[in-house]
Amino acid sequence: MCIRDRFVAARTTERAANSPNLERWVREHGRFPNTMVDRITPGFSQKDVELLASRYGLEDRVPVSAEPFIQWVIQDDFVDGDRPAWDKAGALFSSNVAPYEMMKLRLLNAGHSVLAYSALLTGHDVVHDAMANQTVAKLVRAYMEEITPAVPEVPGIDLSSYKVTLAERFANPNIADEVLRLAEDGSLKMAGFVGPAVTDMLAPNRESVRPVLPASGLAGACWMRCLGTAELLSLIHISEPTRLLSISYAVFCLKKKKNIKSKVVHYEEERQNYKGSNNKS
Repeated sequence: MCIRDRFVAARTTERAANSPNLERWVREHGRFPNTMVDRITPGFSQKDVELLASRYGLEDRVPVSAEPFIQWVIQDDFVDGDRPAWDKAGALFSSNVAPYEMMKLRLLNAGHSVLAYSALLTGHDVVHDAMANQTVAKLVRAYMEEITPAVPEVPGIDLSSYKVTLAERFANPNIADEVLRLAEDGSLKMAGFVGPAVTDMLAPNRESVRPVLPASGLAGACWMRCLGTAELLSLIHISEPTRLLSISYAVFCLKKKKNIKSKVVHYEEERQNYKGSNNKS
């Protein structure tokens, strides 16, 4: 995670320890470089355990699988320039990590969310299968192209190539990433990844005429549809902040001109019933 204020930890620790000299000491002798890691890492799978055992003779009860691609960017800010040689393992040192992080959040993370809800609506469970569906793949690519003006220039990175690589990474069958994993906490992800990019695109000082953002609009509609579709309520084990989920469902009902209050109450009842049945099992 990127630590935006390098002295947050020091200030918090100082207040806790009530030591007026701690922050000064940390400023002089410590550094908290910002970092960004870009690598798709699916959740734990029993298949990985079996693969390691059968193919390599290794016993690992909780193996961590990951894609071949990796990008590790670290702020070049160390005490007295005493920098570890992590660049020999592929890390990139930069004076400013922010552009790399923005690129990842607005293209990869947002792209995952755009993919997730369109994939659920088209009946896909696995990410690479969803990317084989041209309807889903076209939406993901269209969103990336549409939102690119809201991505800053990134040193040493060609955004066109990065987007092509992203689509290939999403389509990698060896990752077998689950759509439901990407769909978790969508109320936070859509607001945190897609929302700020759209806001920047629509900022009055960006263009004399506000751009039309059909891919972003469709992505938002897919998310709302997933939250408001009765069939998908059975998938309520998708982690969602309850309050935001209720609001999202209410908005969906409003657009369908339904009774909002009764529908939200009905949704909450279904959610509680589902949780109760899960607890029993």
